[in-house]
Amino acid sequence: MKNVLKLLAALTIFAVIATVIVSCGNTEVSETSAETKPVTEKAETKNTEETQTPENEIKKTDYSKYFTYKEFELPTDFRQAAIDYMLEAANVVWYCGQDFSTSENFEAQGWGISLDYKKGEEYHGLPYANSYSTVEEFERYLDPQRRFNTSPDKWLGKAWQSIPGLECASSVITSLAHFADIHGYSVAFCPFEKSFQAIPLGDYTYNEEMVSTYDITNANKPAKMNECYSLLQKGDVIMHMNEKRAAHVRMIHDNHVEKKSDGSIVGRKSYVTTIEQTNKFDAQRKDGVKTTWYVDHTYTYEDLFSDGYVPSTIKEYTEGNTIPMYIGLTREINADDLAEGAFVGSVETNSYFRFLLFEIFNKDGSIAARYAKHNTLDYDDSQPGTSSQKMDFRKYAPRLFEDLASGEYTFVLTAGIPAGEAELARVDFTYAK
Repeated sequence: MKNVLKLLAALTIFAVIATVIVSCGNTEVSETSAETKPVTEKAETKNTEETQTPENEIKKTDYSKYFTYKEFELPTDFRQAAIDYMLEAANVVWYCGQDFSTSENFEAQGWGISLDYKKGEEYHGLPYANSYSTVEEFERYLDPQRRFNTSPDKWLGKAWQSIPGLECASSVITSLAHFADIHGYSVAFCPFEKSFQAIPLGDYTYNEEMVSTYDITNANKPAKMNECYSLLQKGDVIMHMNEKRAAHVRMIHDNHVEKKSDGSIVGRKSYVTTIEQTNKFDAQRKDGVKTTWYVDHTYTYEDLFSDGYVPSTIKEYTEGNTIPMYIGLTREINADDLAEGAFVGSVETNSYFRFLLFEIFNKDGSIAARYAKHNTLDYDDSQPGTSSQKMDFRKYAPRLFEDLASGEYTFVLTAGIPAGEAELARVDFTYAK
């Protein structure tokens, strides 16, 4: 008999794509000196009026093919939900259990990372990392004193690619993916990129031959871009990318528009406040908080234009969404298979997985074995049936059981998507090595 998990509300990773490197600092990127290419495509002006989704219009998903599943309730206010999650991720309080650094030099793209976390110090916000984690996943690595401990045998490779955390694009995408069909990297917000998944905000022009967002701002001039910036609302996104493909993404928290008597916008007085994850500790904080999250930093429209920022929104803000996110387990994980050091099946979602966590507990509740797969965007193409929406288990069992001694245990499987996590299996078994 299928064990159907009850509906719960939920408001709440390691590869860098070779074609784009995401830069998350506030260091200004040099503007390209290349001549602006002719504009051949015009972005369509979009209606920014909100579309609400009445609860009785939520579509029902057929879960009959799953052994068990969990469905996550859609938020009633998408824009506020996006802001709330960014703020939650920015304000997680934790303590450094041991010194560690996240450092990298992307010389070809003109940026780098150099962050030192010191033992015993208090930090706010998920660490700057390229592992596409969630708040719930990061919380799992904190001890009862909220200390985050790293060790060479647990975090392999460079820390910014392996420790649970978020960078600029993944923080925004994870926030929006609570209710929106969006995934990938910073180019998801770049209008002339093939991977563009958002909607241009305003009627600025662009074309597929452009190589940086400075090409867009140069082609449209300040007056036109100011009109587009004025349309930004909370939860919308601004991004820039230079000709070297270094990029940065910010989420809008608030927008203040200053106009002259003739209705024209004053770029030096109009401004937005943003929430963003960066590769630098916030030097503007005067309260002693150490964080790489910039909350309510202010940028004038003139700042945005000179730094090549372009605005975008998502279709879910205007069209709504009536399909809740879910996680489903395709088949039962049973004690007989576990007794032989194996388990089969897969998990599926209509969102995008952020992590899989396989744990084996001793009878006293202590951890006997643990294997975590986060940043499922960095999946192994050689594994049949595996993608960021479907994860097959076959290659994980050998890693989990390789050092396990004979004895009585409890196996637990947890999977997480941006909308939340679900415990999909808890099985007692006896293992004879």
